[in-house]
Amino acid sequence: MKPVIIYGNSAVAKQVFFESKQNGSDFQIAAFCAGDNFLDGEASFCELPLVPESEVIQKYPPSEYDMLSCVDAPSRLRNRLLVYDKLKNMGYFLRNFISPLAYISDKVQVGENNIIFAFAQILNDTCLGHSNTIRNKVHIGHDIIIGNGINIGVGTVIGGFVNIGNSCWFGLNSTVNNSLIIAEETLVGSGAVIMRNTNPGTTYLGNPARAISTHLDTGICLNFSH
Repeated sequence: MKPVIIYGNSAVAKQVFFESKQNGSDFQIAAFCAGDNFLDGEASFCELPLVPESEVIQKYPPSEYDMLSCVDAPSRLRNRLLVYDKLKNMGYFLRNFISPLAYISDKVQVGENNIIFAFAQILNDTCLGHSNTIRNKVHIGHDIIIGNGINIGVGTVIGGFVNIGNSCWFGLNSTVNNSLIIAEETLVGSGAVIMRNTNPGTTYLGNPARAISTHLDTGICLNFSH
């Protein structure tokens, strides 16, 4: 396999770097890349080269390197899919990172540019799209369809026969009951328990979860600043 360039210098990129060092991983990271406006004068990240996007093709051509986007984009989740399209148009094959400590059934279909961290479980006959982040200790049941550009937070449990639309966000320790449809751009708050189908572009909180607001125009925009 080709070595990989990580697009992004976020906490997710750093976690991929450290989990890639686990025994059994064949994921070789050669360098990091970020948009020219996100470098802040830095030339390295995790002790590897950090190159501006404007120079990456020249230094690390798609003929010799693959790429993985680690753009977390909670402040504007729609950007995940925009970055994916941009990197594909640059000619890169976008690899998956699957921790050797995750369990993925051999009956699971996995698209491109997915990140699956340690101790996540994905059961049989589930289909995973592209550009999704599955955090640590997530349980994803059987016969699930997962779209693109989705974040599934640490400790989340998703029951069987669930259909999840694009660009959703699941907070820490959230739960989705069996046989539900989670509409695109649904935001599920930490600890929320989804018992019914959701509406597009809607935020749900509580147990049982209730709709509290909508974000149809902007998409999901979260602020995690201190």
